[in-house]
Amino acid sequence: MANYVGRARSNYFAVNDLEAFKAYCTRYGLEFIQKDDDPALVGFIGADEDPLPSQYIDENDEEVENGVLDALSEHLAPGHVAVVMEVGNEQMRYLIGRAWAVSSDGRCKGIDLTGAILKAAHQLGEHVTEPSY
Repeated sequence: MANYVGRARSNYFAVNDLEAFKAYCTRYGLEFIQKDDDPALVGFIGADEDPLPSQYIDENDEEVENGVLDALSEHLAPGHVAVVMEVGNEQMRYLIGRAWAVSSDGRCKGIDLTGAILKAAHQLGEHVTEPSY
């Protein structure tokens, strides 16, 4: 997505292995964060053209397809759920808002702001256009 600028961040959650989670953040270019009043809870921030990348470059300089959200559940402590939100835009061509919840057992649920509001808008009337050009 040319000219796309985005921001993403997670909530705070516990992980199985702090060093492995830090390596995960580094691999995907995410900024590791810790909760000020409870450093056992961690999270991440992503920014720029690809705030939640779907691939990374491995130690052999090979591109590996492994979505950042797919890999996240492997790090979560049992019972913890990561909530990740992304907002972004490509100039004023379009704006996005998306959110996901990822559980420690690998389940994932997501919502897309555009899809959700367009579905709701069609319930109000038949003439609805997308807020983009």
